[in-house]
Amino acid sequence: MNALKTAGFFVLATLSAASLNIAAAQEKARDIAVGNWKLVKSFGTNADGTTRPGFGGVPTGMLILTKDGYFSNVSMRADLPSFKSGNRMEGTAQENAAVAAGSISTYGRYTVSDDGKKLIFKILGSTWKDWVGATQERELSVSKEKLEYVTKSSVSGTTIMSFERFSD
Repeated sequence: MNALKTAGFFVLATLSAASLNIAAAQEKARDIAVGNWKLVKSFGTNADGTTRPGFGGVPTGMLILTKDGYFSNVSMRADLPSFKSGNRMEGTAQENAAVAAGSISTYGRYTVSDDGKKLIFKILGSTWKDWVGATQERELSVSKEKLEYVTKSSVSGTTIMSFERFSD
């Protein structure tokens, strides 16, 4: 009976340690990820293996991850057109199409997976209506100065988004 109690104790201790390690990985990744991030690189890999630059090859944007689990993400081409009219409500068809094709904004709630390797967005609002209400998982790699995620591309294949922490 003592051997059974001892074995049970070790199993319980092992499970408890494993649970703590998973929680620590999640907490560490989430704590590191909290903050303001500047988009510095975006590129995609098509289903056929070819690559393409994201957002015109010179992306700009910002990802904000709050401590209480909210996010805001704005990504766009650095070369979006100015509107000749000076009024965004009076853009030409070409100006409007360039802005729509060259930018995306989303906001909502986020979590980090138990192992700290996935960033999960619950999209509450987006400039692309088809994403509203969606839950999207992205493979996550994060350090104090760099955050990168891989996501299924809306165009084809996957897209890698690379961010650096904003610093004043």
